[in-house]
Amino acid sequence: MSLQGLLDLPIGVWITVAVLLFWAVGAYNRLVRLRVATVQAFSLLESQWLKHLAWIEVQWLHDSHAATGTPEDPEHGDHGRPDLHILQPAVAQFRACMQAAKLNPLDSELLGSLSSAWTVFRMAIRQVLADDEAGVPRLPQVLSAHWEQMLLQDQGAVDVFNEAAQRYNQAIRQFPAILLAWVFAYRTARSI
Repeated sequence: MSLQGLLDLPIGVWITVAVLLFWAVGAYNRLVRLRVATVQAFSLLESQWLKHLAWIEVQWLHDSHAATGTPEDPEHGDHGRPDLHILQPAVAQFRACMQAAKLNPLDSELLGSLSSAWTVFRMAIRQVLADDEAGVPRLPQVLSAHWEQMLLQDQGAVDVFNEAAQRYNQAIRQFPAILLAWVFAYRTARSI
């Protein structure tokens, strides 16, 4: 069709094309905003988790090495302290999963691994916090209370991320925005 042929199209066709174009631009911008909001929510969650991991490493693991010796040399040190070495693999796994998810925070497989690592990490913390056989708390109350406060903060940040991911997922599943999501290869995000 020539340029003259395009100009001769009825005004209704031009209006329809203009409406579709404006709709597509608006829908695309909405998807981008929701995607960016989800990535930002993940970044805030990750920074909070990293801060809490650093606190645990300094307060629990570092002090554990100083007081109880290294895992390779358990003969040295004060055996009255709990064995906090169960945290080391959980912390390492959690940190590695966070690093991987940071590269693509909307990847379902990476978020699934991160979610599992977070669960293992929390279970290790609970095991450390559990009372010993005599019913004596393993850690000072101040450390236990601080951890409980951090866990509440973490759950709040997880909830914010999950809500952002849910809004994003709903948007890319709606017709006709699903067409734009398909064209631009937007995939659903997984909740943590």
